[in-house]
Amino acid sequence: DYVVKERMALDVRVFVEGKEVFQTWALNEATVEKSERERMLEVVVEVEEHPLSSFGCDGIVIATPTGSTAYSMSCGGPIVLPQSKVWTITPVAGHQLGIRPVVVDQNVRITLQTEAESNGGPARLMVDGKVLDWAEQGKIDLGLSLRPLRLARFKGFSHLDNLKTKLLWGLDPRG
Repeated sequence: DYVVKERMALDVRVFVEGKEVFQTWALNEATVEKSERERMLEVVVEVEEHPLSSFGCDGIVIATPTGSTAYSMSCGGPIVLPQSKVWTITPVAGHQLGIRPVVVDQNVRITLQTEAESNGGPARLMVDGKVLDWAEQGKIDLGLSLRPLRLARFKGFSHLDNLKTKLLWGLDPRG
């Protein structure tokens, strides 16, 4: 016996000079990261066309609730339960003390853009761990995908029990 649950997905679109040049979706996260040879990346983040910040960091992770326990969590982002209707914005190795993860509603649009003049080389755009061909031009627009992923689970499956098992919550680490 199983039940089918829907998981929200992240719509990822790249625009250059106002024209859409690329579109895909992510179950876990979309990330903009510095290239291996660069020291730091400047990423301007907007939420609903309002500037959030210009982050000096190694990258920015925009995660779904499903992806909150993957790359985002390893960067200090919050764990979000799958039924939550939010995105997390998590800086990767922020270069300022005030840089912290932010949680926003699923219905907002998030825009990322690198500041080329302060960034000496190309940045990478990764969606669910896959590096995409991106010329580091234009803006990356992220929001709720109109097509959720349907996931079959055995009846009785508990996401919280699964987290407790995988993260060893409740166990004495001293043995």
